Amino acid sequence: MSGKRTNENSEGRSKNISTREYALNKRNESRAVYDNSRYSKRARVEDFTQRDYDDRSATRRKGRAGCLVSIALFAVIMAGLYIIIFHSPWFKRETSIDADTTAQATQYAVSTPTPTAKPEPTEVPSPTPVPVSTIGYISTEDTDGVVRVREEANRSSDILGELHNREVLYILGKEGEYYKIRYQNQSGYVQQDYVEEHLPADNMLCDVVTHEIAYSKLVEVTQIVPELIVEMPYITESNHINKKVYPFELVLLQETTAQKLKKAQEMFLEDGYSLVIWDAYRPYSVTVQIFEVIQDPKLAADPEVGSKHNRGAALDVTLYNLKTEEYVDMPTEVREMDKALASRTSSYMTSEQRANMNYMQGIMEQAGFSPYMGEWWHYNDMDTADYPVLDIQFEAWEGR
Repeated sequence: MSGKRTNENSEGRSKNISTREYALNKRNESRAVYDNSRYSKRARVEDFTQRDYDDRSATRRKGRAGCLVSIALFAVIMAGLYIIIFHSPWFKRETSIDADTTAQATQYAVSTPTPTAKPEPTEVPSPTPVPVSTIGYISTEDTDGVVRVREEANRSSDILGELHNREVLYILGKEGEYYKIRYQNQSGYVQQDYVEEHLPADNMLCDVVTHEIAYSKLVEVTQIVPELIVEMPYITESNHINKKVYPFELVLLQETTAQKLKKAQEMFLEDGYSLVIWDAYRPYSVTVQIFEVIQDPKLAADPEVGSKHNRGAALDVTLYNLKTEEYVDMPTEVREMDKALASRTSSYMTSEQRANMNYMQGIMEQAGFSPYMGEWWHYNDMDTADYPVLDIQFEAWEGR
């Protein structure tokens, strides 16, 4: 029995050995298959990478070749343009002078001319201003036309502002194709084609605030009412703004307003008095200066609407006693820029002053004027709204 068990054990071991060898062989075969597969994949990846590298290298080579061709073509084109422009006789000209006629003629140059010595530069004289100093107005075919005012006498100069059709201006001189004018307290230039050296015959002028055209006929009052006493504080610095704004005394009013003033003066003369004119027509630019100092629309006209003085239809007046040769006692001796003193209802005036003020007011109203309640000395023509705001300078009126 022991021998039989021994043989069975031997056979069992032999089977186990065979089984292990079989399993080992299978593992080896599987590993070999795996190794072959991994090697195959690596080979494919390396092959793809190589092909991609080759493709990109070829693309770069083509790009460099294309750039070189473009650069070469551009150089050839530029060289051709240079030759055409700078060396072709088609683009070369030479000015010659005919020896017989001394007339200039232009001919084509066959070759590049030899440079000649440059003459000494000569200074081109600027146009000499021709003094005019007169009144004029803007005239355009378009009733709403606008003309530019320039800083210098040329079209490229800066624009200072605009003037409208029928707007009055003060002409200072003439330079070439331009008139030199006074514009908003400075000088400017307007093309002469749009300027007339006189006032329009129909007396239709432009309002400098609204730009509407209305009737206006200013006259010098002293020629109509020679007995007037004229004392205008604005020709000196002794006034309520401490600044001289008028070059000289000039009493201008609308013609119909001047006739009303003549009627009032005649009535005063019958009683032994004479009107004293402190102010009448006032240029709009002066109103702007005054308002910059006063800045109170109850004591100075607001430039946004203009003053009745700018229309030539308002007066600042007082009275003079021709018998005693003294000024009549009024609420103030001068135009006081104080609302409490200037008002017609001021509590500071005496009974005599109030009586004198009321006497003057009565005659002025009979003549066609209305009093301004804020200033006892100020009277408006009752037709003042019919006239335009103007900026006619006193200098422009001189000598008319």
